[in-house]
Amino acid sequence: MLSLADSFGLRVVLRGASEAWRLADTLAARRIPVIVGPTTVTPGSDVPYDAIYANPGVLARAGVQIAFRSNDAADSRNLPYNAALATAYGLDPEEALRSITINAARIWGVADRYGSIETGKVANLIVTTGDPLDVRSVVRHLFIRGQLVPFTDRHTRSYEQMRARPRN
Repeated sequence: MLSLADSFGLRVVLRGASEAWRLADTLAARRIPVIVGPTTVTPGSDVPYDAIYANPGVLARAGVQIAFRSNDAADSRNLPYNAALATAYGLDPEEALRSITINAARIWGVADRYGSIETGKVANLIVTTGDPLDVRSVVRHLFIRGQLVPFTDRHTRSYEQMRARPRN
């Protein structure tokens, strides 16, 4: 695949690539980014038990730019947890945070507008009760394009209604 990309002058980005750790040095030397994940899947029987979880850390330590992905839109809220799981298997926590922010924007070629908090960039932000990589943290506020997005839906309204009922 890499030689084919070379012959056509194509930019390569690997997606998934759960065994990219096997080629970490080659990928780093060729500056090929990898969109890893999800890390919350069970590894196959033909690889070490921790390969999927350690893959992001091995790649990052080799100098490969990584970002995380989810399996589907419904699972996208778990991206920070995928990155957090990888920190337990060697991914630096700062690199984990970059992998769900600026690295993703760089890989997609939109880092001039997204991925970090800077003047002139689109303000897509979350405000949490703690470290965004900590599963105990709760997202309190979400801003998309600088606009606060309310967290009210049928479920939150029902929850608030039940909380407000009189207690015996």
